[in-house]
Amino acid sequence: MRKLLVVYSLLVWSVVATACDFCNCYLGINPHYKKNSIGLRATSSNYNGSHMESTELEKYNLTTRDFEENRSTYEIQAQYYPVQKLQMQLFIPYILNSETMSDNAYRSFTTVPVSTARISHADHTALQTEQTAVEKSSKISGMGDPLFLAKFQLFNSNGWDSTALQQRMLLGAGVKFPLGKSHFDATIDPLEKSHQPGTGSWDVLPNLTYLAKYKAIGVNINLSYMITTEDKHGFKNSNRWNANASVYREFMKGKISIYPSLGVYFEQAGMTNYQGSNLEKSGGNLILAHSGLDFYYRKISLSTAFHLPTLQKLNGTQPHMNYRFIVGLSYVINS
Repeated sequence: MRKLLVVYSLLVWSVVATACDFCNCYLGINPHYKKNSIGLRATSSNYNGSHMESTELEKYNLTTRDFEENRSTYEIQAQYYPVQKLQMQLFIPYILNSETMSDNAYRSFTTVPVSTARISHADHTALQTEQTAVEKSSKISGMGDPLFLAKFQLFNSNGWDSTALQQRMLLGAGVKFPLGKSHFDATIDPLEKSHQPGTGSWDVLPNLTYLAKYKAIGVNINLSYMITTEDKHGFKNSNRWNANASVYREFMKGKISIYPSLGVYFEQAGMTNYQGSNLEKSGGNLILAHSGLDFYYRKISLSTAFHLPTLQKLNGTQPHMNYRFIVGLSYVINS
């Protein structure tokens, strides 16, 4: 029985790390802030680790490096100004998550007798034979939850092209719609729910954005707080904070503008709750160092960012992030 529990823990090694890695929305440098636009953005995060304790791993001569996962989001973005001071944004994500174990881990766990065990992983539950009970790799994909944001400009001192100190602040809120792919079987471990591309819940996202610029130097600060609700299965993801600040410099050559940036990101989430009980191995704090490079040419922009964790204080044993990479391409509809 103990071996069955170990295998079951292995098969859900990656599920709750996203409680900390839920980037409510990435709001980077955007000189096209007051123009209607449409674009695409890809975000990819890489992890190592499992929910198994180190003592369990040692019994099988394994380490956290034997388990790897990648979480990717491909997102359609649209920005629209119905009036000058009101910014509206729509994010429609597609999620692709994959998990892989090393050859050593696969060999270790395929020898465990699990012919009568009900095994769950990713998006399915089935009675498996000894030979097929453990999957070396798996993928789950599908539409995520769309997010709609509306932000009102509180103030805007001076025009953005002025050489004097310019400041701008926006305050708004968003709604996340439970339209993403979401499935849950009550016979599997509740942690499995976090594999799903969609959360199944209506959530609200208050947001504050502050921008300042003096000559070629600028500052971009964003603060958001995701207020979550319970889904029909009794799951409630924790409310979570996202805050980031970055400093950038503008370089212009002809019609090309380049914006290198450095900054810091903070993400915080409590434990996921299922039918009144907290899932212990979920949530935590994450601080990441940010470096970015954005390019603008006429109506086209290309943005890139790399995030490297500097602090990961997670609840219980969870996979740890190695890095996160973001790349986006957008086109201005109006000039």
